[in-house]
Amino acid sequence: MTQKSNLIILDADVIISLNELGLWHKFLNRYGVIITKTVFDEAQFWKDRDEQTTYIDLPGQEKEGRITVIDPSVADLVKFRSEVVKWDSLLMDELGAGELHTLAAAFCNDQLTEVCLIDHAPIRCAGLIGLRERIVSVETALVKSGLKVSLPRKLSEAKFRKLADAAATERVQKMLL
Repeated sequence: MTQKSNLIILDADVIISLNELGLWHKFLNRYGVIITKTVFDEAQFWKDRDEQTTYIDLPGQEKEGRITVIDPSVADLVKFRSEVVKWDSLLMDELGAGELHTLAAAFCNDQLTEVCLIDHAPIRCAGLIGLRERIVSVETALVKSGLKVSLPRKLSEAKFRKLADAAATERVQKMLL
């Protein structure tokens, strides 16, 4: 078995996508996975194209020590919100609860070395608040862990990089104003 890489904090859509692709357990074998309590609650199941529900045993995986569940403090959430609204006062409304808690935890804890994201709003938010160097695409996280597979575009490094680099550029432009 490959030795586990750095700690990585995931959003619910990443967990669901990895489960849909059948890669979740392999991913757990290669990373020290951290999720927030909110993501833990959000990522309990997924539905396939036929609307069949598949449950994700996050409680069992936590019990086995395969994932660690954290909960950002109120102070962390306030600090994060304060930083976000400096860059875009409407951006907080675009983040889901799991995304908000995941980014707040990463923003306030340097030991959470990588944050894996899929959606536009959290990627943009991370870039604006200075987390560009700590966010990764699903494709990059998989490649770093030794898993090279064909992925849908929404999980690709190309799509991710375009969004993340645009956010980082937007940050620099706003800093110059």
